[in-house]
Amino acid sequence: MLTLNALEPGIVLPIHWHTKSTETLVVLRGRMEDVYYEETDESAPDSDSRCTDVCRRRVLRETERILLSADGPVQALASRWASGTR
Repeated sequence: MLTLNALEPGIVLPIHWHTKSTETLVVLRGRMEDVYYEETDESAPDSDSRCTDVCRRRVLRETERILLSADGPVQALASRWASGTR
């Protein structure tokens, strides 16, 4: 199945997960920034409890930022966190 999304200037795509499919981005006019993340675990004291437990939480850390223009498409690989801004 092919899905086409058109983005207006000022739109910010929320961070999303590419599961089993890839995503091809084609900029027809203007520019767009494509941002990729990696998922890491971070340890922090559990502030919601009265004990001294340490909880682990998922943190997304930016790994790559690509500026796209009308010069050519970029393909986001499957199994990656990504977001974008136009």
